[in-house]
Amino acid sequence: SYGHNIGDSILVELARLMKKVFRQSDYMVRWGGEEFIILLPDHASDKLLNRLNELREGLAKLPFKFKQERLTVTASIGGTQCRTGEKLDAAFERADKGLYKAKSDGRNQVVIQDNE
Repeated sequence: SYGHNIGDSILVELARLMKKVFRQSDYMVRWGGEEFIILLPDHASDKLLNRLNELREGLAKLPFKFKQERLTVTASIGGTQCRTGEKLDAAFERADKGLYKAKSDGRNQVVIQDNE
């Protein structure tokens, strides 16, 4: 909606925010245009929810402007725990279901999918 320059600026600030929110042992990768995969080893569902909400809330506080208008960047996030012996594809699919639930339930929220 606001052009590539704003999108690029948001990605740079998001990367900075992720460095603050997550540990060096966590793994973050851009999956697609505006989709990311974040692997957080040793996180129970409640701790996972807290960390992902910290990211979502921090993103909304970033000071972006477009033509002197303040922009609030929001995020819909789906998360899950990878089960022992489970293939990553199954966990990604479950997290994706959480993402779509977050979007369909009004956006700008985190949904943890613990079941299939």
